[in-house]
Amino acid sequence: MQAGDGSWERVAIGRIQYLGGMKADGQAVFDGILASKHAGSDEFRIGRVYCEAGEWPKAKPLFDHYVAENPKDKTEIAEIGSYYLINGDRASAEGLFDKSFALSSELWATVAAAGAYAGVAPQE
Repeated sequence: MQAGDGSWERVAIGRIQYLGGMKADGQAVFDGILASKHAGSDEFRIGRVYCEAGEWPKAKPLFDHYVAENPKDKTEIAEIGSYYLINGDRASAEGLFDKSFALSSELWATVAAAGAYAGVAPQE
């Protein structure tokens, strides 16, 4: 009830369900968000949950769509690059890092990239 219609709030509730043993309930929340008009940030946040769950194949298309639709979000692009690197796709990761750093130098983008080389996932 507290989440109301807010998508960020509903993603947060879905995350708890998905990672907390009520996966079907969490998936239903995500499916509901994605089936209606939603912001790219919703795809980004749901992709993060799938990464936390170790489900890169579910996260990747959400991240790819986010990058295509938000080509100037330097921090998020670097973070997505870090997930690529952590999941074994160094070439794609470095392409995303290059894209991010070409937009501007930003601490959190650098932290995401550097962490990935050490095997550390980005922190929300």
